Amino acid sequence: MGTSMGRNPKTGNWVLDCAECGVSDGTVRKRDCPSGYCLQAQLCPVCYAKERQSGEWSSRHADCARLHRECNEREAAKDREPARWAKSAFGDWSPFVPAGMVGVITRAGSGVLIPKADYLPSEPLPDGLPDWPHGNANHLAPDR
Repeated sequence: MGTSMGRNPKTGNWVLDCAECGVSDGTVRKRDCPSGYCLQAQLCPVCYAKERQSGEWSSRHADCARLHRECNEREAAKDREPARWAKSAFGDWSPFVPAGMVGVITRAGSGVLIPKADYLPSEPLPDGLPDWPHGNANHLAPDR
């Protein structure tokens, strides 16, 4: 859930409003997922208590621990092969990338070129791609 706000009718100040009932009286808080996986829920004390008592809070977060673990496992697998996974990519709109190509900076920090039609951001990069000398330039994708 994102952050939404409303005016507190007593003070006129902008405060968080409840994602369930819409109250904006200054009592709304961001409630953490029990597994720390999903976004915080923005709930007032009344709605939070209702969700916990009805079991809706637990059922909403039943898969969070598993999903969090699976996400961490996917990232760890990418870290084991950093040269096969993109860290950032630049289209041929960049003056450093030839037409029809994508310039990729890998998690290992190397630069490679791949045809635009073959670049799939959620897939590992194929072996044997040509080096992209501009991919190592810090001004293109600095670590911040």
